[in-house]
Amino acid sequence: MIDFYYLVFIIILYFLTFSRGNERNRFKWASIITLFFVGFRACVVGADTYNYTLGYLDLNYYKNSDIEILYKNIYIPFLSNIIRYEPFFIFINTLVTLSPLYVLIKKYSNNRELSILCFFIFDLYISYFVALRQILGISFLLWGVYFVVKNNRRKWVYYGFFSLIAFGFHKSMIIPSILYAIVYFLQMPSRNIVVMTILLTGTFGIVLNSFDVLKLFNAFLNLNLGLTTDRLNEYMNDNHLMVGLSSGMIYKLRFVWLGCFVYYFMDERRLNHWFSKLFLISILLYNVFLNVDMIARMNLAFYIFSIVVFPWSFGERFRSIYIRKKWVVIYPVLIFAWFTQAYVRSHIDYNLNNVDRMHPYCFFWEDYNNHPSITRF
Repeated sequence: MIDFYYLVFIIILYFLTFSRGNERNRFKWASIITLFFVGFRACVVGADTYNYTLGYLDLNYYKNSDIEILYKNIYIPFLSNIIRYEPFFIFINTLVTLSPLYVLIKKYSNNRELSILCFFIFDLYISYFVALRQILGISFLLWGVYFVVKNNRRKWVYYGFFSLIAFGFHKSMIIPSILYAIVYFLQMPSRNIVVMTILLTGTFGIVLNSFDVLKLFNAFLNLNLGLTTDRLNEYMNDNHLMVGLSSGMIYKLRFVWLGCFVYYFMDERRLNHWFSKLFLISILLYNVFLNVDMIARMNLAFYIFSIVVFPWSFGERFRSIYIRKKWVVIYPVLIFAWFTQAYVRSHIDYNLNNVDRMHPYCFFWEDYNNHPSITRF
């Protein structure tokens, strides 16, 4: 089985990224088709999206749930009072969650079309399909980040305000909101130290490859901090946290060579940027917990900055090195090839019982009554 919608979409994005047309128009069209692709999907595409849609259509659905108050008692009733129509719910959530990314890409990326492409080939889009409340929380936190980077006079007031809103959508947002602020005031070590640290954490992750991470996460759950979710508990019970153990070592170490490329070629003036430091955290976490498949969800608030930081690798330093050593172009070509083939393979011979429920993709105007979200979950 092949999910052609995903494949056609990525081909269009590649064309817009590497064609020679007007850059402004290419970014506009890449943004529009991304909004169309994510926002016009049927409510059954993406794990809990269908359940969240049911909660939007029937407010009693959340009556006895422990879902955060801001989402359950304010956000959902507000949307329901406007109109109760499934496509409206999906599109508004898409608009809310993608808007801060659009602003950050537009203002801070040096290759905006590439940033949008990275959003998909780096698998960030999956969380925007399957983790609504967490993504809403991250989106509001990113607005706080925007006001800080913009150096607004009351930037930390805005940051605190949006952090509270983020917490109101997903309790786990308290962790990245605190770490974001701490990292802002830290200085990035030298380029060589950063690259060596990435290599060392990758080695450390290999050593811990047989480490029973389930014990670690069980201890975390037993703390009863109220920061975990039903989805994490489901992954725990179904042993999905260890899925990564069956993956090849090259796949597991993909963030080692991605991180080394980014921080070796990045311009000096970018190294100490807040986004660069946050992305480095995501690389280190991925390396240490390389056999934990669920780390993608837990690390998402840091990995999201890859869409801005990765294009920074192709700045003045890269161009100057390329002039002297043409062969360095092989490195980014291999990165694009690897992540693209992983994206393509994930949409070929897919498993209809996969908990992510990403397949088959369908638009809201298509008949989706036989979709696995309805028939199998």
